Amino acid sequence: MHFTRVLHFYKRYSKVPGQLYAGKNKIHPHITTPQKRAILRCLLMEQENLEILSRPCITKEQSSGHMKAMYDFPTPNFRKMRAGNMPPHMLFTDQLEHLNVSKKWK
Repeated sequence: MHFTRVLHFYKRYSKVPGQLYAGKNKIHPHITTPQKRAILRCLLMEQENLEILSRPCITKEQSSGHMKAMYDFPTPNFRKMRAGNMPPHMLFTDQLEHLNVSKKWK
């Protein structure tokens, strides 16, 4: 692996056999300052989101029973509605009945 690492920096072609970023002697990528800033921005945004979600937007008095009107709404019976629009059941033998003219051998 050490030889592969040396080949990676001194060979003229970029493809070197072996996995340079896996294993015991892997090459660790350098973390740059813009990468650190981006991660810090993401962490601060996540912290703000957690703070917003930790505060309730309505009180406990407002939250008790605020969905009751939705539960009292009458829901239509979709099975009955579908059954009214459904055509009658047909068997495959009924569809091919016109071919059954005679049952004798020719």
